[in-house]
Amino acid sequence: MALMSVSMYIYLRFRCEYDFVWFYGLAVAYAFSPCSLIYYFLQFLLDAAILLPLLMLGYRAIIERRDKRLYFIAYSICCSLNIYVTVMISIFIIIYTGIVFCVLRKDENRVVIVLDVFISSVWGLGISIFAWVPAVDCIVRSARFDSTRNNLFSTYLSAVTNEDWAFYIKGFK
Repeated sequence: MALMSVSMYIYLRFRCEYDFVWFYGLAVAYAFSPCSLIYYFLQFLLDAAILLPLLMLGYRAIIERRDKRLYFIAYSICCSLNIYVTVMISIFIIIYTGIVFCVLRKDENRVVIVLDVFISSVWGLGISIFAWVPAVDCIVRSARFDSTRNNLFSTYLSAVTNEDWAFYIKGFK
């Protein structure tokens, strides 16, 4: 949790021109947020919470200076933590990039910025492939995957069409 505070302080320090005393309070509040207190036993989420301010600092560096190094390093580490963290961070980056694309003016080379983020993200996934490919293999070999059909989609489709779910499905029709 101390590292969460430190990474948020670094983010606030580099994003604002002045050093305010309340940066310390915001950094501590980030570390002791309800999410981190409830999920303290899920270490991979806390690791992602440590890296998220650094990832966003790197994202801003791409926008402002076209410097991709910090974003690439933080994204690679985030993706190598866990496959679930990879999916969550990637969805967040896609949504945030869409917002940035809509907010930036056309004269600010927004297409180039989106391409820089995309290329850095693909390289980050490529570097972290050693961690999440075995995780995908374990998920495919787990009980969640129906080995008779060899199709993950059909497994979830059969779970949803099960009679236990029939009440919910009929409610939506």
